[in-house]
Amino acid sequence: SEQERCLNRDGGSLATARRVNALTTLFAGLSPQGQSVFADVVAGLDNDAPKSTAERYAKIEEAEYFGRSSSKLAILDAFERPRRRLLLMFREAQGGDAVIAGLKEIWSDAADSELSNDIDTLDDA
Repeated sequence: SEQERCLNRDGGSLATARRVNALTTLFAGLSPQGQSVFADVVAGLDNDAPKSTAERYAKIEEAEYFGRSSSKLAILDAFERPRRRLLLMFREAQGGDAVIAGLKEIWSDAADSELSNDIDTLDDA
């Protein structure tokens, strides 16, 4: 998915910024039902995190071995949950505030208080 490509920073910083901006534009154009589906996808990003630990470690090793400028980001990414990392990307994107506000509204009724907490603590980052 595009969210996962953002999280993996596929194509570098510029491509990631473009993808995040495209996701904010997409969210703005969705119906309330579509926004709810989008929110469910974002909410579920942490569920796949344990499966990708080995993959993330391999990316860190590769970045370190080849001395890429992305090595620092790869290391930092390893310590941030995927959902929160994407929310931080939205915060920096054009139209991202509207996405975050929309997600917070959708998640406000969720049984999982961690969803709203992820948004409430964005300013702490």
